[in-house]
Amino acid sequence: MEEGMSLEQANAWNREYRFGKVWLDGDSDPFIEMDVNLDVGGVARENFADTFDWWLVTTSQFETYIGW
Repeated sequence: MEEGMSLEQANAWNREYRFGKVWLDGDSDPFIEMDVNLDVGGVARENFADTFDWWLVTTSQFETYIGW
């Protein structure tokens, strides 16, 4: 983003959306991340595919949110 993202915009996103938390770097550039638990016993292929689908939905929503 040319102008970066305001802290207020990032906080509003984080309040409204469950998946994909946004944080800002020192230049106010937004980064989006989503935690995935793969630690104990692995994860079923179907669960991983579903989680990846949620990631795609989340990144699409974020692009809309920031006007891309």
